[in-house]
Amino acid sequence: MKNFLHRFALAAIVAFLVSCGHLSRLDIDPDAAAARAFALHGDLRQEVDGLAASLVPETTPGLIVGVLEANGRMSFFSYGFAELATGRKIDADTPFPVGSLSKGFTAALLQRAVARGDFRWDSQVGQIVTAPTWNDEVRKLSLNELASHLSGMPRQPWNLRIFGDFLLFLVDGENFYQSLDRDCVEKWLADFSRPAKSEPVYSNLGYAVLGRVIEESSGKSLDALLADEICRPLGLTSSAYGRVAGDPVQGYSGDQPKFMACCKPVPPWDFPEAMKSSAALHSSARDLLIFAREHFPGGAFADNLQVQFPRPQEAMARAWCVDSFGDDRLCYQVGFVSGFSAYLGLDAKHRNAVVVLQNSFNWQDQVGHRLLLRLARRDEILNAAHRDGPRQRGSRCEKAGLGRGEAAEGL
Repeated sequence: MKNFLHRFALAAIVAFLVSCGHLSRLDIDPDAAAARAFALHGDLRQEVDGLAASLVPETTPGLIVGVLEANGRMSFFSYGFAELATGRKIDADTPFPVGSLSKGFTAALLQRAVARGDFRWDSQVGQIVTAPTWNDEVRKLSLNELASHLSGMPRQPWNLRIFGDFLLFLVDGENFYQSLDRDCVEKWLADFSRPAKSEPVYSNLGYAVLGRVIEESSGKSLDALLADEICRPLGLTSSAYGRVAGDPVQGYSGDQPKFMACCKPVPPWDFPEAMKSSAALHSSARDLLIFAREHFPGGAFADNLQVQFPRPQEAMARAWCVDSFGDDRLCYQVGFVSGFSAYLGLDAKHRNAVVVLQNSFNWQDQVGHRLLLRLARRDEILNAAHRDGPRQRGSRCEKAGLGRGEAAEGL
């Protein structure tokens, strides 16, 4: 019986951990009709309402959508509640746990260090840190391989304690990462064997190594570096590792935990120190849009969007995934923590960005990619119409599927 339970636990957690990279789904429109209509009416609130309003309360108790447009304007649209019991609302500065969006901030800290000349992206880990328990295969990994999920490291170490914690999570939502402390990570790194084939493997463990690299090379804590090198220079006021001061938003069950009814409160997660650089960040919609803006061409972190492993969908950049749609590229991150889902996406070509924060764990994002692509099409239609001038504008809009009378009114 004991062996059966061990095998069942192993199968369950493997299925869950593997699925994290595949079950998350980013919806897109089947055609350009919605984008053409958006170019006609030009009402951003109407567009966001059409995508997000119906998600509350059926899918999540609350969410906020933030939009950064090419003209620099930020807009925020809030739905539902931060906490059902009190009726508190969500605003642009409400901090959410954002899970794996933490990795984008870790990559940004590394970019700062590379820009200063502290090390290079192709520097090997063993050239930067002293870690006597790590084996040679870990020491030979480059920062770029780790940041781009090309190191071959798995999502995280597996052991019997994690298996048991995961089974409990399916029922009560408690943190199954709590045993991944520094000792656990160090022991696993002592026995790491890199796979022969180099291909992307999403790795929390790889970002735990990068967190160690950043702290040891700088002599500062991640908390201090985040404050000094990202938050203060960019004016971020609601971002920190761990819970931010003020009323926390309550997380609720959704697609996970599997055996909890939907929209039930789940306990907050506190990550071990070793996993801070992978998943412990809390941030707000406003802060995340400001952070995204620094990835546009000319921004402090634009280099992190360079693709390191090309493919049409889920190409790997440093901490970011890249999906291609014709000539357009959407760079994005998704984060999942018990009770929360986060999406941050940007379109560097059109200089638009979208953030979606939900206080429920849902694999499917129905807003982010759709809205970014509609913004891109809208901008292209309007820019082309204005380039053509009044004489050609009606013809251009007709080709885009808009009638002459509609174009004259809408453009």
